[in-house]
Amino acid sequence: MPDDMEESPVCSEVGMPDYLGVFTTSMKTYRRFSEHLPVNGHVVDLANGAKKASDVVGETNESDYFGVMIRLMLQRKYFQRGGDHKKPNPLFIRNLVKTAQGSYPDQSDTWQHVLERLDDLKKCEVQVSLPDGTVQAGFFDNVQDVTYGALLHADPDKLERVAQIPESMQTIYVGEYVMARERILVDFSDALQASGVKTLDSHKTERKASVYMGL
Repeated sequence: MPDDMEESPVCSEVGMPDYLGVFTTSMKTYRRFSEHLPVNGHVVDLANGAKKASDVVGETNESDYFGVMIRLMLQRKYFQRGGDHKKPNPLFIRNLVKTAQGSYPDQSDTWQHVLERLDDLKKCEVQVSLPDGTVQAGFFDNVQDVTYGALLHADPDKLERVAQIPESMQTIYVGEYVMARERILVDFSDALQASGVKTLDSHKTERKASVYMGL
């Protein structure tokens, strides 16, 4: 799987400025899920650096697990560098930030800060030791195991590793990473809208949508 935190070429051929609006619109849906699936404040504090993992053990429940995992799946489109045939992903967050830098240069400090926060996140460390003796180091690799093993693709090797980890532990280390990414996404979306980026649903017409479902 491609490293979602690495650099990626900007997708000039797909009209990237338009994708700033796509991003802010998709973040409206993301926020709705977040509001309906709140995560324990202890996990949020862990992501903010206010607490250590040892402070959170025993403080999470099944609802927190599902809140974290749904967020992880929703975030995938922003942190996946490219799809099949190495086609760049226009919603990859580093592409979006570079586009914002070109479209709204007066906010260059804001966009640079987003990139710095992404770099800081990439430096965060975690190590998961499994009962079979396997040691998986790094947030990215461990989160990839959960994403493509347990949630999306059921990759056999990844699923075998994830199956050895209690859900309560997954909630803590995946939750820390996911909630840190969420804060970056939310702040970036807010900054884009403050700069004048419109969501797609702000261009409404008087026509109503209709659905025909057959007999």
